[in-house]
Amino acid sequence: MLAVVPSPDWSIQKITLPGQPISASGYSPAVVVNDFVFVAGNMAVQQSGALAQGVDVRPTARWGGQTAFRRQVHYVIKQALEPSLQAAGSSLAQSLKAQAYIRGVENFPDFMDVGQQYFLDIPCAKKPVPAKDYASSEGMIEINLIALKNGSSRKKEVVNVNLPPLATWGPCVRAGELVFTSGLIGVDGNGTVPGVENGTAFDALSLAGQTQGSLVLSYVENICQAVGVSISNVLRAQYFMADVLDFAGVSAAWIDRFANQPHPLAALQVPSPLPATGARFIGDFWIYAS
Repeated sequence: MLAVVPSPDWSIQKITLPGQPISASGYSPAVVVNDFVFVAGNMAVQQSGALAQGVDVRPTARWGGQTAFRRQVHYVIKQALEPSLQAAGSSLAQSLKAQAYIRGVENFPDFMDVGQQYFLDIPCAKKPVPAKDYASSEGMIEINLIALKNGSSRKKEVVNVNLPPLATWGPCVRAGELVFTSGLIGVDGNGTVPGVENGTAFDALSLAGQTQGSLVLSYVENICQAVGVSISNVLRAQYFMADVLDFAGVSAAWIDRFANQPHPLAALQVPSPLPATGARFIGDFWIYAS
């Protein structure tokens, strides 16, 4: 959960789309707080819960261009996220971070490929995570966005930090005092995942979790140094674990490196395998850069 301390500059404005009222549960398509726009998770479904028209692919089709998954990604970005951004006084060009929950790791390449068609020239942190199921059994992806309002006082900039290309899915993006990393995974500069060979032999000690955790946390520390703060400025850490038992090793890696510094976190188990063979988790971090 995220919250703000109410003040004249930090009030919450709930955004609705034409003909779409806020639901009884309080769900809003988007919320504006100061310069920031938070767009709720969207799927390629209509209000009735059925798949949106033009998204489904008939089982007997042998051609026609795109798979059902790719069609759903296009729909979510163009027909769901973009209208919510526009209603909030923003646009895709103002996107800071896209968080995607994808049915099956085999769909990651198509997500990145379709996403590049919209974000090729738009710096945006990306966090794809494998997911098992959704409110709609036909749904294959859910995406939420964080963006800046058009004309905001904060400006978006890419944080220049030297990370192995295979260890992350996109840039680190800063907007004022907040830094958003892309999803990070324990892959080193040689393209290998540490702890794979011996990890299973020491599962009881969570060796793989600790080894990969130490590597990912070193990347987070590099990002913090690039914006001139310490890793104690991490506001929010999320660990998406192939096996939540490995989180004991990740936690040990934090304690080994940073002792009792605050570590606000959520750890949850997602379907395996992860994109890199032997990888135990995907890390996601928000950093306060005052």
